[in-house]
Amino acid sequence: MSIQVPNRLQLNFFYVFLFVISVTCVLIFLPYVSALFLALVLSVIFNPLYQRIHKYTFKTNSLASFITVLIVSVLILVPLGFLVYFLFQEVKAVYGYFTDGGGSVVWADYLGRGQMFLGNILPDNLVPETTIGDLENYLNNFYQWVGAHFQTIFNNAVSVAGNLFVFILALYFFFRDGDKFRKMILRLSPLNDKHDETILKKMAVSVNSVVKGSLLVAVLQGLLTSLGFWMFGVPSPVLWGMVTVLVSLVPGVGTAITIIPAALFIALSEGMLPAAGLLAWGVLIVGTMDNFLRPLIIERGIPIHPFLILLSVFGGLGLFGAIGFLVGPIILSLLFVLMEIYSDVVSPKES
Repeated sequence: MSIQVPNRLQLNFFYVFLFVISVTCVLIFLPYVSALFLALVLSVIFNPLYQRIHKYTFKTNSLASFITVLIVSVLILVPLGFLVYFLFQEVKAVYGYFTDGGGSVVWADYLGRGQMFLGNILPDNLVPETTIGDLENYLNNFYQWVGAHFQTIFNNAVSVAGNLFVFILALYFFFRDGDKFRKMILRLSPLNDKHDETILKKMAVSVNSVVKGSLLVAVLQGLLTSLGFWMFGVPSPVLWGMVTVLVSLVPGVGTAITIIPAALFIALSEGMLPAAGLLAWGVLIVGTMDNFLRPLIIERGIPIHPFLILLSVFGGLGLFGAIGFLVGPIILSLLFVLMEIYSDVVSPKES
């Protein structure tokens, strides 16, 4: 029985038709990319929990997936909802505080105290001569920048909340049918199955390493910083805690970027004792979190410099919105995985 080889016209038609259908499918799924990506990441992170529950539910995939999704939802979605709500309230309050003119009087008083304090310890020619008008311009520009960027984050957060149903369903099916999806990837990928398996395994380890070892530590440091700011009277503690989450990724400096200015603010407004307490909280509680907690939760994976992770977070936020906080570092980790196996794929060694 002879095999009919398709002619060039048939092949071209098939490729064009495949391209059109593929692009159409991408456009169909595009509104749900954030929800699907978040579900995929969480399914990788919580897969050990699913496997343990799967064992105690007599290896019933559907029941184990349902229980795992319920636990993940309680652990993540409920605190995240409260965080977004309080953060939004603080941003509105801060913006209103400085746009109605009342905040300028308070900051003028702090400016005068700061100049008197510096005048006592520095020569007169080194004390900055900043006027209230300059201060108002700086503050207005800063809070307009913060408001504009957080508005983008909130819009994306609302979009994710609107796709909550898709996220929960996707997370459920990623847990239940994860092996089926993996086999489908192996079947469709043109790479050698060994390379596909290597990429999938290393990606799972890298996702856990980046998310747990860097992003989770940053989030915990932000939460502890917010708690410290609240205890010692720093305004808008949740807002500045979110800023701390980002700056904690800066190598060598980290949380000091927000804690030291906050301590100076407390010293000028409340006195030296509360400021010393805030500094002690920052050094003993927040500062040691990185050295103590990271080795306990990080998995051995591909080492990525913290500065690159910081850039990937900022770049991800700018390109993908709020979900870019995860997308950027994970795409970066995928690049390192591909670079690690590059030589084996391009110039495989003979066995």
